[in-house]
Amino acid sequence: MIDYQPLTVSPGTKLSAVIALMSECNNHCSLLSNYSDECQRFSRGSCVLVIEKNKVKGIITERDILQYKALGLDLSETKAKKVMSSPVFSISPSASLWELQKQMETKKVRHLVCCNKRGELVGVVTQTSLLRSLNPIEMTNVIELLRDRIYKLENQLKVFAQFVNHEQSLEKIKSVNILMIEDNATTVEILKRRLGLESDYKFNVIHYSTLKEGKDAVTVYGRNYFNLVILDLNLTDSQGLSTLETFKENFPEIATIVLTAEYQKKVALNAIKKGAQDYLIKSIFLGQKNIEQDCFILPLLTAIERQEKENQIEKQNIEIYLANEKLKHSLNENKQIKKTLEDFNLLLNNRVKQKTSILRKIVDKLNQEIKERKQIEKNLTLSENKLDRIINDASEGILIVDSEGTIVFANAEATRILQKADENIIGNKFDIPIINNQPLDLTLVDKNGQQLFEEVRVSSTEWEGKLANLVILRNVSERIEYEQNLAENEEKFRQLAENIEEVFYIFDIQKNQLIYLSSVFQKIWGLSQQKVLKNPEIWLKSIHPSDYKNLTNHWLTNPTLIYDHYRENTEVEYRIIRPDKKIRWINHKSFTVKDKRGSIYRIVGILTDITELRQTQEYLQQLNRELEDKVDLHTRELLNFKSALDQSAIVTISDPYGNITYVNDQFCQISGYSQEELLGQNHRIVNSHYHPDEFWQEFWMTISQGNIWRGEVKNIKKNGGYFWVDMVVVPFFDHYQAISQYIAIRYDITERKEAQEIIERNLATFDVAADGLAILEGDRYIYMNRLHLEIFGYSSIEDLPENNWRCLYETDQINLIETEIFPLLMVNKKWTGEAIAKRKDGTTFPEELSLTLTDKGYLICVCRDITQRKKSERQLREALAKAEEVNELKSRLINLTSHEFRTPLTVIASSVGILKSFRDRLSPEQQAEHFNTIETYIQHTTELLDDILLINRSETKQLHYQPQQINIKDFCLHLVNHLQNTYGEYQIIFEINNESSLEEEQYNRLLDPKLLTQILTNLVSNSVKYSGVNSRIDVLLIVEAKNIILQVKDRGIGIPVNDQKYLFDTFYRGDNVGNIQGTGLGLPIVKECVNLCKGTITFTSVINQGTTFSINIPC
Repeated sequence: MIDYQPLTVSPGTKLSAVIALMSECNNHCSLLSNYSDECQRFSRGSCVLVIEKNKVKGIITERDILQYKALGLDLSETKAKKVMSSPVFSISPSASLWELQKQMETKKVRHLVCCNKRGELVGVVTQTSLLRSLNPIEMTNVIELLRDRIYKLENQLKVFAQFVNHEQSLEKIKSVNILMIEDNATTVEILKRRLGLESDYKFNVIHYSTLKEGKDAVTVYGRNYFNLVILDLNLTDSQGLSTLETFKENFPEIATIVLTAEYQKKVALNAIKKGAQDYLIKSIFLGQKNIEQDCFILPLLTAIERQEKENQIEKQNIEIYLANEKLKHSLNENKQIKKTLEDFNLLLNNRVKQKTSILRKIVDKLNQEIKERKQIEKNLTLSENKLDRIINDASEGILIVDSEGTIVFANAEATRILQKADENIIGNKFDIPIINNQPLDLTLVDKNGQQLFEEVRVSSTEWEGKLANLVILRNVSERIEYEQNLAENEEKFRQLAENIEEVFYIFDIQKNQLIYLSSVFQKIWGLSQQKVLKNPEIWLKSIHPSDYKNLTNHWLTNPTLIYDHYRENTEVEYRIIRPDKKIRWINHKSFTVKDKRGSIYRIVGILTDITELRQTQEYLQQLNRELEDKVDLHTRELLNFKSALDQSAIVTISDPYGNITYVNDQFCQISGYSQEELLGQNHRIVNSHYHPDEFWQEFWMTISQGNIWRGEVKNIKKNGGYFWVDMVVVPFFDHYQAISQYIAIRYDITERKEAQEIIERNLATFDVAADGLAILEGDRYIYMNRLHLEIFGYSSIEDLPENNWRCLYETDQINLIETEIFPLLMVNKKWTGEAIAKRKDGTTFPEELSLTLTDKGYLICVCRDITQRKKSERQLREALAKAEEVNELKSRLINLTSHEFRTPLTVIASSVGILKSFRDRLSPEQQAEHFNTIETYIQHTTELLDDILLINRSETKQLHYQPQQINIKDFCLHLVNHLQNTYGEYQIIFEINNESSLEEEQYNRLLDPKLLTQILTNLVSNSVKYSGVNSRIDVLLIVEAKNIILQVKDRGIGIPVNDQKYLFDTFYRGDNVGNIQGTGLGLPIVKECVNLCKGTITFTSVINQGTTFSINIPC
């Protein structure tokens, strides 16, 4: 029962090869006459083992192949290792029949692999081979019946495979119908434009703005017309996930993609749960311009494929349910058979007890085999029905015409096209000329009298064992209409090409003719456009001779290159010589255009005048050459500097461990050692032991960490004498950022140190001086008296970093001393004045400074802290400035009140006088007009007084921040509505950023409503005042975790840049306000209110475009 020669393949074998191997084995089965051999062959062809290194990795059965076909897998590309069933259950070759049968029942499998002790393949056992070993009954009739069914099904599959391959080779562009339900026209246009780009798919987008219109469209076009629906969740007639629910309740079988403005994880998950195939965000899906077209359309195609598979699964579930019902019926029948056999076995039990047990097992296996065979027959029937449905549901008409021209098969679409019932068309002659592999255009007239354009394609096939013709009828009316639209689009393109600055041309390869050249050519070349169209040689002759030689591999000078693997896109640059002898640089980009067969038939190109760009590039190249010259010069200067350094300084180089690797002559001269004595030695050779161990520990810690060390060191000579050096040690790093060497530069300061010791002994008396006194040699202090140290906060001169005077001043003061004071000091030998000095703790103070330069180059410094004197002077100046400011504010207030109060009071007095003197002569409307005028100007005067009082309360610290719990959303909405009623001639729009993502409790904040009212009212009032009538004013609320942001945006006259720094000054108004009335109090009030709220205010403004104020308040 073991098949020792099972079918095997490697993991990389394609499924198409696996199917061919199984089919070949089954075909050989029909040639065998012996029943036993036939069953063995049939059993062998029912599965294929996947083998790697003589080990079984997986198994593929006939049932798996049927499932792969139903799922629509690409059998020619899918490899066995991706779809094989694994692991495979194995048995020992010595297992009994009973063990085999129990294994198959337990594991619920039909195939068991036999392996030896080393795990190597021996053979395979199937249920068929197991039954064959028992040989209970003859299965010939069953096999013949199955073979006949399989033969018919294979013939139909071959015909359909030929049709599919024929269609795939002729038509790569597929049509996808999309229904887009979206109320944003911009989004629709972007999607249409992206889907209109070149791809393997043709997208037909039908757009509606409301859910009702979209549902009606599906009803009108038919439920099977649309492949995909792109649905916006927020429509005018439906909002949120209810939009999706409503649509999927009516049309669950149509693939649906949800489209929203922003990503919300919860909404996305709910949308998928409610039936959506995908969830896309407008800004990401439609806003990325540089996304590849294939990537752009992939979510759409994936959604369609997912829905189709769901529909197929739904159909299969129904079919499985019906099959289960039929199987239950079969099981009941089998139970009756089983019961009969059991009764028969009881009669024989007394005679042959053991054989009865064996026969019962044989009967059980036989029933299982019968059920399996029935299931196979049922699956074959289902596959046959599916094939019939696929052919009849095809969008193209399919005919089979025999060799005599008689129609022997027609699907539903072919019957519809030819306007006949199915029973009438079969057997009729096909009177259209049949030309294999050549398309034929056919014009028909439908029942409504409208013309239909059909394309007829014919290929050879086989039908019921005889040669026949497969005729495909395809409606090409859309293609004809497309060609007409193409002509219109070409005219639009021509108009576009004539109005751009670049030259656009089209060259026809087949005609070897320049068929289009935009008029800009004449402007750039100075040549007649029409003459060049007639004779392109004129164009070639204008190319600079030096550049013409470089174009030998370009189609322009050698058109024959186009047929020899020419690149699709090329770009070259060359010069042309105009008739007026001027030279222009041209950038020439060309692109190939291919027909449906993939052959190049046109070249299109763009010619751009880049003369100015090339001139700029040449200028930059000249600058680069000049820069290289400067680098060379600096390199030479550095070499000269090194030479000068070796002449004046003491230089040594040591490895990371302090061993000397280089010394210059100056070091040898001062130390008394030769180079041979120093190289390889450590610097300890000149250590005088004058400095403590802590000194050298700090030295090594500094340089080993990669930092520069600077200090004064006392060394010992070879003869035992001492010398002092001012030393700087610089670490250098290799490319691994590890220290590779140290370079030490020293200057001999022995004489200075000896003189300093003498001076220090003589300067002890200076410590009792009334002023700070110090003496410097070069940049370093050699003496400081006690008061000088106390003024700067130091206890001793050693506390000063490097003893350098620069540590006592900030950078700006150092620059002042070096650039202004020292030059005067060098000329006059003395200088007296003031400077800003810095203490040890970083604080600064004003000092009175006196500098004297001695003949020997010492600098004597006398300083005094004048902080108190400066403080008194500053307080005096501040008092004077405050008095002037008060006088200025008083003048402004007087001018304001005299102007702002006089005008309304004059108008009020005028209206009151008219009413008092002529009231009996005025009509009620005229009287009401005067009363309204009086009321308006009284209100204006009151508001002005309130503003002045508010500013006064703020300046006198009487205005306080009094927060309370408010709903900021309701507060702003109420205030904006009030302002809209006040300024009815303006559009005041209130919006909340990301309102849909905010919970209601997030609007509850601790804020001062009175201060907020002042802020918003003044900002909106300003926007109204400086904007035109009917202008739009936007008020935006942004709610964040710990603060709120209020933005007021107008489209008014804007604020000049020169006025922006004075914007919040009291009574200040911009230069561009003209005759617009105002007090200059609004924005200062806003600023004070924001400050009380501990917030910030910012603004941006563009002249004649508008101003946006942003208020950020913590809460």
